[in-house]
Amino acid sequence: ITPAGALTTLHTFCQSAQCTDGGYPTLGLTLSRSGNFYGLSNAGDGSSAFYGQVFEVSSSGAFHNLLTVCPNTLCPADAGPIGTLLLSSGGALISPGPGAGYGNGPGSLYSMSPSGTPTVVYAFCDDATCHDGGGYNRTPLAQSPTGMIYGTFTEGGSGAYCTQNGGCGTAFRVTSAGVFTKIHDFCSQTGCTDGFNPSALILASDGNYYGTTGEGGKHGYGTLFRITSSGHFAVVHSFSAADGYAPTPIPLVQGTDGNLYGATSQTLYRVSLGIAPF
Repeated sequence: ITPAGALTTLHTFCQSAQCTDGGYPTLGLTLSRSGNFYGLSNAGDGSSAFYGQVFEVSSSGAFHNLLTVCPNTLCPADAGPIGTLLLSSGGALISPGPGAGYGNGPGSLYSMSPSGTPTVVYAFCDDATCHDGGGYNRTPLAQSPTGMIYGTFTEGGSGAYCTQNGGCGTAFRVTSAGVFTKIHDFCSQTGCTDGFNPSALILASDGNYYGTTGEGGKHGYGTLFRITSSGHFAVVHSFSAADGYAPTPIPLVQGTDGNLYGATSQTLYRVSLGIAPF
């Protein structure tokens, strides 16, 4: 769509089992270095593609399916991504995805080439064993200038004060070589003042990562938190009823003025931390 409002449809998805492009794409598009866009569709009605398709579409509407993720509900060892695709500094597309076997396993972190070839960067361990984090993870990822991948799980982990079945979530980082480090177990502070059920992280222009939790905190309505590049965690703000209750799971956005912007269930808000514009 142009700034003047002229709309051009590039591709119309087909939802029946006879179609190969899937349907209901909901995670948005990622612009690659080639100028083409990449995204994921969900499985069409009656389709054997358990997680749908990874596709490429040009600005003129040339559409190509690149990868069927977990056909026939069976996931190979290199099944591929199912989350929002992050363009990495090396040109590959990074995203969480299912683990080998059945589609609801612990999952993996994938690097996919622009041609649609996936490679496992890190295979998450079953949370009951390793406490990496858990849940159906399609949370967007963030990348450091050195290529480190940062992310969150909305569930799992080993927060000492967590009483939620399935865990309260974690924050983690993974190097390009596949070395995993858990940064924080949510609900690890007394009374869950650090919050739980985190949203995605964003990298701000001060070099730190910011995110929100939908629950917990000092007032019980979630938190806005900061994680430094070295992994230090701190709560920036605890939401209250006066703020509009809990923040939504939609990731924060940093404006070109340096401020952070987000939404609660009732309000839009701005957080001014003195971060430089970018």
